[in-house]
Order: sequence, then structure tokens, then C-alpha cells
Amino acid sequence: MILSLCPNYGGKIFKILTEAKYPVSEATLYKALHRMEARGWLTSEWDLSEAPRKHYELTYAGMVARLNLYSTYQAMIRAVEKVTRHGIIKKEYRS
Repeated sequence: MILSLCPNYGGKIFKILTEAKYPVSEATLYKALHRMEARGWLTSEWDLSEAPRKHYELTYAGMVARLNLYSTYQAMIRAVEKVTRHGIIKKEYRS
């Protein structure tokens, strides 16, 4: 997660995702940020020094959630690699 590196504001997060070719709309990103904030995974603070913008920062609960999600993601990757590497799908669907 981008916020695990450092606190950031929504526009910057959107720019990072766009440059990484991750297909997400700004509306979807902000909805996700608000959901994560409601779950206690993020805190936010308004920066009014220039153009008003909201800075988001990962909480401890957010760090734990990130690790759990990452572990689940890694398990899914291992399962897919096992299936494709060992040809399990091919064996099951052979005539």
C-alpha cells in the first residue's frame, strides 16, 4: 500500500497509481480511502496551507490489515502458481 511508505494526500496517491498503470478512477479511490478511514485503517487531516487537501496516514490497525491482506494475496499467488506449474487443471480436464 502506498500509505505504508509515508502519509500522502488523495491526489498524489491517484497520480502514483496512474503512473503505475493501475486502472482506478478518482471516485473509486476516494470511496476506498473513506471506507478504510471508517474501518480505522487510516487517519486523515486537512492541510489548508495551500489548496485544501486531505492527508491520509496508515494507522496501526491499517498496518495489521495490510499484512493480513498481503498474506492472503501471497497465498492466492502460491495456489495459482502450484496449479499452473504442476498442470493440475490440465489433468482434471483431460478427456
